[in-house]
Amino acid sequence: MDIHDILNITQEGKFDIMYEKQIEVLINYFRNEEKKPEDYLLGIEIEHFLIHQHNLTAVSYFEDRGIENILEALQQKGWTAEKEEGHILSLHKKEMDITLEPGGQLEISIAPQKKVSRVDNIYQSFLKDLLPLLEEREIYLVNLGYQPVSLIEEIPLLPKKRYDFMYDYFKKQGKYAHNMMKGTAAVHVCYDFSSERDFIKKSRVASFLVPIIYAVLDNTPFFEGEINTTPAIRALVWSNCDDSRSGLLPDVFKDSYSYRRYAEYILNTSPVVWKQSGELKYISDRPIRDLMDPEKITREELEYILTMVFPEIRIKNCVEIRAADSLPYPYNIGYLALLQGLVYDSENLDRLYDTVLQYDPREVLQLRESILKQGLAARIAGQNIRDYFLQLVDYALHSVPRDSRDYVQKLKKMFTGGANPRQRTLSNLNENRKKALDWCLVNGEQGRAQFDF
Repeated sequence: MDIHDILNITQEGKFDIMYEKQIEVLINYFRNEEKKPEDYLLGIEIEHFLIHQHNLTAVSYFEDRGIENILEALQQKGWTAEKEEGHILSLHKKEMDITLEPGGQLEISIAPQKKVSRVDNIYQSFLKDLLPLLEEREIYLVNLGYQPVSLIEEIPLLPKKRYDFMYDYFKKQGKYAHNMMKGTAAVHVCYDFSSERDFIKKSRVASFLVPIIYAVLDNTPFFEGEINTTPAIRALVWSNCDDSRSGLLPDVFKDSYSYRRYAEYILNTSPVVWKQSGELKYISDRPIRDLMDPEKITREELEYILTMVFPEIRIKNCVEIRAADSLPYPYNIGYLALLQGLVYDSENLDRLYDTVLQYDPREVLQLRESILKQGLAARIAGQNIRDYFLQLVDYALHSVPRDSRDYVQKLKKMFTGGANPRQRTLSNLNENRKKALDWCLVNGEQGRAQFDF
């Protein structure tokens, strides 16, 4: 062996050592986020559209008395603003954060809580601040999976550097990538894990539930201004964005899935937006493993990296399910309570995990495709999807804490007529689009009272 061979081995060894250190940083991050079951919390992010009352078109950021003006007014109610190049793009107050998605979708993130009822109370305080400002401006706050009237080409992109980079990147990717950015709205739920084994179980169970959630909680009656009869269009949109960072989580149903496998998924994906020392850079042609210094990366930078992938199940300091369209109150809170009963109850989690284990990865994908094509007409375990979902609801009802039970009951009641949210709206179109969407409008305490909370 000559000196050149020795040098090559040394160089390769350094590269391998660097990669292993990167893996170790991510694995340690996940391990440090493990929690004891008695310390489990519930997190939720609810996205809304702001639309004009007179024609249901999207309210833009820059228009007179539009989104920027609303955010400025919220500062008078105790909200603290964060700006980028002079524009307000997020607000914070106590246990709440308001952020904006690329097309002006307004998202409320509620700090993780022990009780679902506490989540609801915080949500109501957000609405108490916001709704009077919207009424003054003749604007509706609405929970839907997609803009009801406006086309995405009519919706200006927010003045945010991250979104500029993402918009440029996604225009070279899937056909619906820009639809995803500017036209969709969702409700995301986060829950904790206690160990790597628990992380694996919850990731697999959640991934198994995702197509069911797509079909049952489908709340997209309109797409690009037209009536939508396609089931689970949220799944269609996300599967036509970017195969490297969206859709089904790679290998989640394989024996190899682990903290390490998720870390490898992150490291071998390009960041698109790279954050370092507070600065953002556009990098789409190199994987994160080529950029990340495991000795110097901060927690903030690491957590930013974890937000630059968009699979249906995303891992951060929790397991995040990203499959549900935005749902009207109280069904958005009911969805949180449902997942609490399914993933935080050990008997229900084991029951669902045993169901997952009955399928090999190929069969899971076939089942998934069947559900996404057929919607509520698809079948699972000898039942149609609606009946299977109602069975899951009953499992949750028997396990959730008392303060969560009413929310799950309301979610169950929505399906006793046999229709999902999209079908419910479309069944009322014999009057007009505005009337059909009444039940998706956010009404704050008035809306809360009608559900007898």
